Amino acid sequence: MAPLQQLNEPVAARAGVRLSVLRLDRIDTRAPGNKYFKLLPNLRAARSAGYCRLASFGGAYSNHIHALAALGFEEGVETLGFIRAPAGPLETPTLRDAERWGMKLHYLTAAEYRRRADPDFLALLRAEHGAAYWIPEGGSNRFGAEGCRQIVQLLRYQLGDDFSHDFSHDFSHIVTACGSGGTLAGVAAGLALELPADKQALGVAILKGAKFLERDVARLLSEMGVVAANWRIEHRYHGGGYARVSPALASWVAGFSQRHKLPLEPIYTGKLLYGLLQMLEEGVFEPGSHVVALHTGGLQGARGGGFLSGA
Repeated sequence: MAPLQQLNEPVAARAGVRLSVLRLDRIDTRAPGNKYFKLLPNLRAARSAGYCRLASFGGAYSNHIHALAALGFEEGVETLGFIRAPAGPLETPTLRDAERWGMKLHYLTAAEYRRRADPDFLALLRAEHGAAYWIPEGGSNRFGAEGCRQIVQLLRYQLGDDFSHDFSHDFSHIVTACGSGGTLAGVAAGLALELPADKQALGVAILKGAKFLERDVARLLSEMGVVAANWRIEHRYHGGGYARVSPALASWVAGFSQRHKLPLEPIYTGKLLYGLLQMLEEGVFEPGSHVVALHTGGLQGARGGGFLSGA
């Protein structure tokens, strides 16, 4: 189960805000974090459609690839990983785990990888590698987003929501790192369908210039048949772009992690928490709010330098 850990930060106390983190990284599986919620519904959809293999794309330190390989191993399902590798085959801790769990790795050039959503390119891969159920990079399709609705239910459970008291004051915001939009869409849907209208979902973009995320989240909500105006995306804390980490941010993440005994990496949850504390300093959240950050797991970026220094 994912515990709810309170973060005693001076900036939160000054703002009059309760700050917590929902430890999705503590879910008891080889594929913890938000990927657990994204991938299981996709696996069920694949089996319902008669597929016995799962395929997807990712980088050499991809949390998604790592989790997909782990899930395939646990569930006895064959997995294929198409890895961005401009200079050819790579050797990383992430990919070693994936291969150990039985994933068959195939390496793509940068030009090929840019075509990962191109139907013609996907048709070529299917013809070459055989039938498989294809999951988009990051797991952010309708099934993945619907799976992330369960995160709201999990938070309610951890807050002791036994439906015998007024739940409306137990938290005000759920905040998540936002790379492909599926987790944010699922959380926004869960809040809109299950809880009072004042609950808000906030995504912190970890990519530079990622205004497409608003479009993608809106599309996923539409595919789920959910109308929700309870979400937004903050674009100021990408740190220079995906997987770009300045020495200052790396140092801050290390200090925060040690202070709270909270394992972090600087690409997703590290940037999320850094941005969240800056927003608390700015007074973004009303006094009396309870802000819950999602620890979405995915610590692969902290293994062997899976990020770029500098901004």
